[in-house]
Amino acid sequence: MGLEMSKKKETKVKKLGYKEDSFYNPFNGVGGANDVTKRTGFESGAIITLKKSLLEILYAQNWIIRRAVDLPIKTALRPWIDIVGDEDLKEKVTASMRKLRLKKTLDKAGKQARLYGGAAIVMGIVDGSDDMSHPLNLKGVQRIEYLSVIDAGRCNVNSYYTDENSSKYGDPETYIISSGRVSDKTSKQNIIHESRLLIFKGDYIPERSNLVHGDWGLSIIEAANDAFNHYAQGMQAGAATLHDFVLKIFKIKDLVDLVAAGKESDLKVRLENMISKFSNQGVVLIGNDEEFHKVSTPLTGYKEMLELYKEECAAAFNISKSILFGQQTGTLAGASETTRQWYDSCQDLQEDMYTDEIDRFFEILFMTKEYAAENYQEFTWNWRSMWQQSDKEKSEVYKGYADADKVYLEMGVLTPDEARQRFTGDQPFSLEIKADGELDTLNIPEAVENEDQD
Repeated sequence: MGLEMSKKKETKVKKLGYKEDSFYNPFNGVGGANDVTKRTGFESGAIITLKKSLLEILYAQNWIIRRAVDLPIKTALRPWIDIVGDEDLKEKVTASMRKLRLKKTLDKAGKQARLYGGAAIVMGIVDGSDDMSHPLNLKGVQRIEYLSVIDAGRCNVNSYYTDENSSKYGDPETYIISSGRVSDKTSKQNIIHESRLLIFKGDYIPERSNLVHGDWGLSIIEAANDAFNHYAQGMQAGAATLHDFVLKIFKIKDLVDLVAAGKESDLKVRLENMISKFSNQGVVLIGNDEEFHKVSTPLTGYKEMLELYKEECAAAFNISKSILFGQQTGTLAGASETTRQWYDSCQDLQEDMYTDEIDRFFEILFMTKEYAAENYQEFTWNWRSMWQQSDKEKSEVYKGYADADKVYLEMGVLTPDEARQRFTGDQPFSLEIKADGELDTLNIPEAVENEDQD
């Protein structure tokens, strides 16, 4: 007894390029395969990144690209950080940061991460091991010799963590780093463990695509490239238009006959004479049968179109138009709101790119012999405020608190010594003071009854 295989008729389902559940009108082309609004779609394909050489040329020669790369980093690092602790510790940590040029190194790493899609800071740590491919021995750390920035193009993943029970499972474990300059024939490759690096990644890219790009991010120019090209082309078109802004029209009688009779030389002499007179003296001499007039190129809508390209470009770089292009906003309230949003964005950049790496740096710094007597658990640091008040704004704040203190003193809520606390702290002026004693023990005058009440 055999098993008989029956052939089933294969039914091919035609894949339609439009939704079947929709409004449909065959007479005016609404809905269906002929709907003009559905003829344009997004074509998928592999992510093709811009070449490193092109990124460098754009950064070196175009001010918009340079500003989009640099400005968020400069703004995020401008206020810098405060070290919390006693004065001796502050001076000690500040001296270490200055010696290793921490701020400048973080600035360079951040810019390269935004330009190339990633960067790493190699920490030259002396920990008793000559092999930098081994994990950092925290207990053996003696000192930090240097901090060196390597862009993503010279730093590639060598191996990944494979222990499924590790919190770092699937993350890069070691990197191959090319040392020396690109043109240096003595350049060599070194394998360095990730614990000896501070990692800075560019724009986020999904994991499946990220593996193809070396586990780094993307350059900020990648997503904004089309928008930037639109603006650049608009500016170039405007510049080209200015050269031919005024079109000069010279009518010559029987022009066709002159050309047909082979009198091009006479025609050329006539035109050269006319152009020279017009260019040098602003005067045109024409015959009875000739005409000369100018036609201006219309620029209607060009400014509005260019503003749209600016908005598109600014949105693509995630920087407001007034900040990216250095334009003034229309109102004071609008300028204040734009600045607030810009500072909020830069504070996010501080947290996303720098905070964890700075924490890591200080953790290693406090393991060195120089800091052996210091307690890292009691050490803290924080970002300074983005907002920097002017002297006028500060004086207005001081005046407001002085008026409030005057009222509290008259009411007996505060004593002069307590009000003086504003000027005795670490800061030149403190916004917080603390009243001693319970409220019922303070000398508070009896409330004055309202005169309208009997």
